[in-house]
Amino acid sequence: SMEKIGIIEDVRVSYSIPNDILINIVSKNPTYFIKTKSNEFVIDDKGQIFDKTFSENLFLPTISLTYLNEDNFAKWNFKNEVKIKKLFKDINHYKKNEKYLLDTFQILKWFSSNYLYTHVNEIVISERFINIILDDTKIYFSKNMSDISNEINKINQIVKNEELFDSLSIKNLTDLKEIKLCFKNQIIIKS
Repeated sequence: SMEKIGIIEDVRVSYSIPNDILINIVSKNPTYFIKTKSNEFVIDDKGQIFDKTFSENLFLPTISLTYLNEDNFAKWNFKNEVKIKKLFKDINHYKKNEKYLLDTFQILKWFSSNYLYTHVNEIVISERFINIILDDTKIYFSKNMSDISNEINKINQIVKNEELFDSLSIKNLTDLKEIKLCFKNQIIIKS
């Protein structure tokens, strides 16, 4: 049943003579509980989406995901048997917005791999930006970039730059007010 829900990635059974049975269970790593206006689901560290049923006893950071242009997305219905297929069918139906949602998951994947993991509170997908809100810090990613990884690399450079933190007299990225990564060759930081 755990495999049907989606939390188990792989189960391997092997035998060792004379009387041992070895069972190796590889589980997925759920990272965030996502709430939208019409749905709630869990995303793992690889960007896969799961029904929230298995996450009830997990302590996952909860993120509010808001589309300022809600009518571009169909409601996601997790009540039928083919939950994930239905979700991706709806996403594929709206090709224009598919990239923004996938970019958002890629951004969340990056956040889940560093100390900012628990600071992500909200994501707002607006007309021009994907805004990530960390505590009181707003980070702007462009929706019009062909590859979001360029902007993820920019934020990665900021996080790893202790000299920048010292020059701004901050200890943490969440001490900043705004970070705009949406310009080709610039990063704009407001402290």
